[in-house]
Amino acid sequence: GKFSVFSKILRSIAKVFKGVGKVRKQFKTASDLDKNQ
Repeated sequence: GKFSVFSKILRSIAKVFKGVGKVRKQFKTASDLDKNQ
């Protein structure tokens, strides 16, 4: 019913946040490497 739709939306949002977190982590390590060189 409604709850399954809601949980699906929450899950997709969580996936997006996880992806953004990964990208930001990679971005941060890349910029740190640039600073060290």
